[in-house]
Amino acid sequence: MKKILFCIFLLMILLFAGCTSRVIDTVNAIDTSNAIDKSNGIDTLNATNTHNTIDTSSKNLSNWLGNYEFTEYAEPDVDMEYKINISKKDGKYLASIYIDGFQTVLRIQANIVGNSSSIKFIFEKYLPDNLFEVFSKGDTLLEFKQRNSSVYTYWGEIQPAVLKNQKTGKEYFKIVTEFETN
Repeated sequence: MKKILFCIFLLMILLFAGCTSRVIDTVNAIDTSNAIDKSNGIDTLNATNTHNTIDTSSKNLSNWLGNYEFTEYAEPDVDMEYKINISKKDGKYLASIYIDGFQTVLRIQANIVGNSSSIKFIFEKYLPDNLFEVFSKGDTLLEFKQRNSSVYTYWGEIQPAVLKNQKTGKEYFKIVTEFETN
């Protein structure tokens, strides 16, 4: 009986937490009309595409360094907070991603690939205090594109919890000076 209750509880968490994009992608066919955008030399579906070169040199990614936040709310009491810190360590650009909210505590490290106008967050590993393991190494978590000093989000394996925010290519994340990582 305990195993059945645990399975039901786990299933409810996965369905309601908004952190398993594989389930959400199947149910909510996200706008794929812009799924492949090669305008910046990056194939948004495949970070290792050999037909498009991805420039990961330091000089072209330094403009992405910093902290980014996105918060969403749904009635009656679903609060979700997404925090991303992009830093440079040992010549590599990395992102620490913290997602907290309704039945969700995700702590992720991602590699950053891209150029000065577009980057992808490629899943590397889970960080301490992470509660659920739903991503695999190499998954494209999300993508940022910069236009006119605004950051546009293209959702990947990470999906927002609120349906209206699942539209890709919109301004969700804002750059902030500092944030707490809990």
